[in-house]
Amino acid sequence: MSAEYDQPDLETHSLVKFKDGRVFERYSKPHYIDQKIVGRVISCLNITADKQAEAAIATPKRDLIERKRLASKLAQAREELEIRVALQTATLRQTNAQLRQEIAERQKTETALRDSQQLLRAIIDNSPSIIYLTDREENFFADQQAV
Repeated sequence: MSAEYDQPDLETHSLVKFKDGRVFERYSKPHYIDQKIVGRVISCLNITADKQAEAAIATPKRDLIERKRLASKLAQAREELEIRVALQTATLRQTNAQLRQEIAERQKTETALRDSQQLLRAIIDNSPSIIYLTDREENFFADQQAV
């Protein structure tokens, strides 16, 4: 895990083995917003049954019925994982679409503000009248660039 802190853009994949025999698959990758890392997405999946099934299949002394049962459990676990991945992917795509929409709206707002400021500057620069600004205490602003 220290590699994740030393290299924030690093994706990691590892197995975590507990003393009680449980095994978890850990996947970690950076989470970006506007091409800036804002955190990490870390997922852990209990693959103890998978590892036990793999070990049982590898053991030649196990009978065929047990191997089939464990292979079935393994296939079911993989299907469940695929469903979880699909759901998470759909959620991330939806979030990504919302973020893109927000970015587009902000860009439109920034463009409109910039155009408005340019128009106001053109009006002030080309006006034959004297234009001045005061604050609430009626003090004059010396710099016309304040507009």
